[in-house]
Amino acid sequence: MEWSMTSWKSPDDPSKGNISCKLAPYGYPEIIVMDGSEVKYRSGLWDGLRFSGVPNIKPNPVYKYEFVYNDKEVFYRESLVDKSIYWRFMTSQDGDVPLFAWIEKTQKWLPYETANTDNCDRYALCGANGFCNIIQSSPVCGCLNGFVPKSPADWDMTDWSNGCVRKTPLNCSGDGFRKLAGMKMPETKSTWFSNTMNLRECKNKCLVKCNCTAYSNLDIRNGGSGCMLWFGDLIDIRVFSENEQEIYIRMAGSELAQDADTLLRMNGSLLVKFVDPAWRLFEEKRPLELAAESLLITCNLSEVLRSIHVGLLCVQENPEDRPNMSIVALMLRDDDTLPQPKQPGFFTERDLNEASYSSNLSKPYSVNDCSISELKPR
Repeated sequence: MEWSMTSWKSPDDPSKGNISCKLAPYGYPEIIVMDGSEVKYRSGLWDGLRFSGVPNIKPNPVYKYEFVYNDKEVFYRESLVDKSIYWRFMTSQDGDVPLFAWIEKTQKWLPYETANTDNCDRYALCGANGFCNIIQSSPVCGCLNGFVPKSPADWDMTDWSNGCVRKTPLNCSGDGFRKLAGMKMPETKSTWFSNTMNLRECKNKCLVKCNCTAYSNLDIRNGGSGCMLWFGDLIDIRVFSENEQEIYIRMAGSELAQDADTLLRMNGSLLVKFVDPAWRLFEEKRPLELAAESLLITCNLSEVLRSIHVGLLCVQENPEDRPNMSIVALMLRDDDTLPQPKQPGFFTERDLNEASYSSNLSKPYSVNDCSISELKPR
């Protein structure tokens, strides 16, 4: 039996309207709001704690909630903690799903929360392989890293419906993955999932299927479990920085190598120039303070952190501890645990060096005991 919540035809007419709210009858279940046969809103998949597109669902003193999905049934429900409270949950004519609490003192229904909160909640606003960011972007739509607008002219006119396409086509055998976090997971219409696989098994499963475009854990609790595979275009993504679930998007190997080289050059130049603060910030668990603000906005934070880590390995004092370029490329592409860097060979420890010289001895011109020649024009 399939249940749905349907809007009134109008605020004054309780007959059945066009808007319905229900669990999607395809893929991994998620809540969708439809206007007739057209999807207007999508909750995102359940990550074990909440729907990825509804970050305001969290433990609270007013109501409890649960999502159940097994061989016999699938449902989502909310139940009041205080049974004396009057509570109203509805689907409105404009496609919203508001919750109201009855306030006895004012004799009015008070809006408590709603599913649709801003323009980014509009289904597939940014098209295939695009994402919506209401906080940091203007305009709100952008292409995923490694993708470009399919119709640049339309995109520049804020018509994002054609979405984005890959810069570099996939070739199946040499592909890798780029990790993203802090987002609403893509639509689950064209997906496959398993409750028993771990993340590495999930990655291998995706790699052997050439039409698999992304994978992630199904449940983020207890370090992550289960597997979700996406096939084809990734639809209806938006930024939610508080979301913990990570997704790994398939990319051409050459694209990942190019990105790795760019990140390494950018962060490498920073590390060479600022080895001392880079090492200290890394030791103090504050490495992102080294990166420029523009880099933090345009790149995935995990990639920035990893490239800083690799950069420190590249300036080790012992040559045997420094990875060669092929290993560096591999380190930046994979998610395997990296070796911990030791104190860099170019770390000057200025405070220690300066303290080691007594006041009656002259200090060297450079703290590495190397002379520096200043070139002057004739």
